[in-house]
Amino acid sequence: MGNMAKIKGCEIRQTNTAIEVISAQPTIMMCTLENNNETGIISMTKFGLRCDAKIKYCTIQRNKEFGIIVTGANNFTRIEQNLTISENTRAGIKVENDAYASIVQNKIEQNFAQGILITESTYAHIEANTIAKNYKANIALGGPKASDCVILKNQILSSRQEGVFMIEVGFCWLIRNTISDNADGIVMFDSNPNIENNQINNNMRAGIVCTGASFPKVTSNNIFGNHQTGINFRDNSIGSLVGNKIFKNYY
Repeated sequence: MGNMAKIKGCEIRQTNTAIEVISAQPTIMMCTLENNNETGIISMTKFGLRCDAKIKYCTIQRNKEFGIIVTGANNFTRIEQNLTISENTRAGIKVENDAYASIVQNKIEQNFAQGILITESTYAHIEANTIAKNYKANIALGGPKASDCVILKNQILSSRQEGVFMIEVGFCWLIRNTISDNADGIVMFDSNPNIENNQINNNMRAGIVCTGASFPKVTSNNIFGNHQTGINFRDNSIGSLVGNKIFKNYY
């Protein structure tokens, strides 16, 4: 705890958890963490003491649970410019238990669950990542604190399920993303996101699906070429649609 170590250029394989951070401020960079029996990196807090880990330029792949877990209140881990977070058995990055993560300029792909999983009571800033080909949603988030999530300027591509899935999320922000070639572009349940200036195209079903009692604000998006509907409102959902270009969808 309180440690400001630099862990640089290490290769860690076939252990349980490769690196565990507890309420410290290390910089973990240029490491290869692969084929471990549990998780690549766990960043956690203890006794409420702050954690400010930085994870940069790493290759984190083929671990049997998660690529990275960020957990605990007062956790402000930064995950930036990693070469690949891929092929992990569960999510590439999981944020849980009141933590906050900054996830910027990473390549997150081909994980066997979600690319990024933001669980109830947590939130994150997700910017300028390539998040692609994950087996479940590329980004999944839920719970009241997720209203503070910002999802900005990402390439969200080719998931077998949703590009972005959200449940019981308040007024989070999805701005200037490209959301393409997923099963569905954005799926929400009982959520009220602000969806602005995105390109949502060529998804296998709908560009946006609003279910439950959702009330999104959808502004100035290009929604085109989706194989079913551009925007699909179901159940008790309604929304504010302003200045969108919705064209060349199948229905």
